[in-house]
Amino acid sequence: MSALSRQGRRSLPVVKGDGYLWLDRLRNSCAEASKRWMLPSHRRQVEAFLDFRHPHEWYPQARLYPRTIYCHVGPTNSGKTHAAIQRLQSAKRGVYCAPLRLLAMEMWERLNGLGKKCALRTGEVTSGPMDALDAEYTSVDTLACTVEMLDPTREFDVAVIDEIQMISDEQRGWAFTQALLGVNAREVYVCGEEAVVNLIKKIAGQSGDRVEVIKYERLSALVVSEKSLDGSLSQLQTGDCVVAFSRKRIFQTKLLIEMKTGKKCAVVYGNLPMENRSLQAKAFNERQEGVDIMVASDAIGMGLNLIIFHDIKQQSSGGIRLVPSSRIKQIGGRAGRFGFGKAEGIVSCLHAEDMEYMTECMKTPNEEYLAAGLAPPGPVIEEISRQFPDLPLVAVLSAITHAGKYSAHFVPCLSEDQRLVAYMLEEFPSLTTTDRLTLSAAPVQLRDPRIISAFQWFVKSIAEKKPCPFRVDLGHHRQAMDYLGLAESFYRTLDLYLWLASRFADIFIDRQKVMVKREMCSQLVTRLLSQITVSRTGSFEKSDMTTLDQMLKDVDSQPK
Repeated sequence: MSALSRQGRRSLPVVKGDGYLWLDRLRNSCAEASKRWMLPSHRRQVEAFLDFRHPHEWYPQARLYPRTIYCHVGPTNSGKTHAAIQRLQSAKRGVYCAPLRLLAMEMWERLNGLGKKCALRTGEVTSGPMDALDAEYTSVDTLACTVEMLDPTREFDVAVIDEIQMISDEQRGWAFTQALLGVNAREVYVCGEEAVVNLIKKIAGQSGDRVEVIKYERLSALVVSEKSLDGSLSQLQTGDCVVAFSRKRIFQTKLLIEMKTGKKCAVVYGNLPMENRSLQAKAFNERQEGVDIMVASDAIGMGLNLIIFHDIKQQSSGGIRLVPSSRIKQIGGRAGRFGFGKAEGIVSCLHAEDMEYMTECMKTPNEEYLAAGLAPPGPVIEEISRQFPDLPLVAVLSAITHAGKYSAHFVPCLSEDQRLVAYMLEEFPSLTTTDRLTLSAAPVQLRDPRIISAFQWFVKSIAEKKPCPFRVDLGHHRQAMDYLGLAESFYRTLDLYLWLASRFADIFIDRQKVMVKREMCSQLVTRLLSQITVSRTGSFEKSDMTTLDQMLKDVDSQPK
């Protein structure tokens, strides 16, 4: 291990206390260590290997024959994705690349329900005989996957990449760029906003692909209300959705709505397990169990009569700020899905003072997307690391971000989280570069110290090449909301274990056991959510608290 690596290890903060404070300390520690690692002499040497101006050359299989990229573009609720999926259904071999695991699962269920054999591949889940996805496709002819899980070496006839405008996303744009440049299919259908078309044409011009643009109009009218609800939640009706931008506000709003209207609410937010999001959305869309109203973050789906913004500000790393106009417009556009509820969708605000900004956002044309996120594939990063064995992976990732050469329509897209996780891995000098690169992409929530502690325990097993039964210590909390938060942390830890098990199968030996526990945890979260009501805001059922305690007790054998 190099002296540079030892310097990095000494500065790692201890995981404890408030997650935000710990994350700030980790950021500062990583920044200080990076300055020591990337001396001017190192930087000049590394820069010779950082020319990323021809990324289409990273995917030779996709360059073997001419491809046509069909851009299905239009506003939300215009049917653009539906038309692309129809072509996928008729293809012999096809792949659907989803922006979210939930959408991949929904497409997997839909295609199999139509009698088309389809496999599912996300970071945590593989369903269907994946070995059959070979040249003959004897058992499975279609794959639904999250966009990060696309294998550019597999051949397809038709590919669909959904929400292609996310190619400019600061965190995940690289995966959409990889799919666009690398998917090995003659017909590539990309679905998204019209504002991304010129960027796609520039990328296709470099890769030699032909582009056709098919534009769609909204299928149901979208009306921006002229007035707010004046703070009155009692005006809400069945099929309406209130959007809030924090978990705490979501539950506060749910309780107030149920108290003032007597209507039952479903809730959807980012930290809620995917299965529970799906169940809550289904209960709302199908009016199951008396659910009439949705209270959600921007994780909401379609089929909403009226969308009301509870507020238009959110907490960010830089403090309280206005929600970006593009995000307001995308959320508001989900009102009034064709074939659901009323013929038109309506967008409004709870408070009058927010109406002007919301109205401006909804009427402003989408700004053109100017650049796509780009990250070198694993083998390219590994080759750079081999050239400079004294440089830790985090230093290489930082150099790729800050010193790489990119074409005008590409920007570096290695996330801060990936660099911070790579920095944490300096604690384990025996890890290979390949292992570090794989682990740096793990779904680790850096603001949750409980998950960080579990991750470090898991990585220790990989470093020592020892089997890792599922053993974590998440701690015990007996306040009402803490039990739900603890269950959510437990679920994400189970998800993390499954993600690792799909990549280090010989180390993470409890895959089946963890899948069972994850299903149990999802059911428990459903019960806990149902108990957050006006009549009982202060406690959960003792039996459910006992269930969670028992689930944790079963695995709480990690050494302190």
